[in-house]
Amino acid sequence: MEQIPIAQARLLDIFLGICEWTPIYFGWRPNLTDEGDNHLIELAIAGQSRYLVTRNLRDLARMERRFPELRVCSPEPSVAWHCCAKRLERTRASARRNKR
Repeated sequence: MEQIPIAQARLLDIFLGICEWTPIYFGWRPNLTDEGDNHLIELAIAGQSRYLVTRNLRDLARMERRFPELRVCSPEPSVAWHCCAKRLERTRASARRNKR
């Protein structure tokens, strides 16, 4: 089995530390062009997600049914901001305290 680099393993640990299993009882059927993508929106809505992070932005932008509470975004800016924003702010606050 391939080994995961330490930085990626740490990021994965942080991510999994905030994840929750969510039972799904019904389907929302957003009616995407690719029927195989509908489950992504259904899971996000049922799990009360605010963000759906995917590289499949083009297909998900063509939903017939809209969900204004759900933001679909690409992984590059989302993961960096969402997973690391608090840690970055703590680091900045610590640096400001150390300058005093």
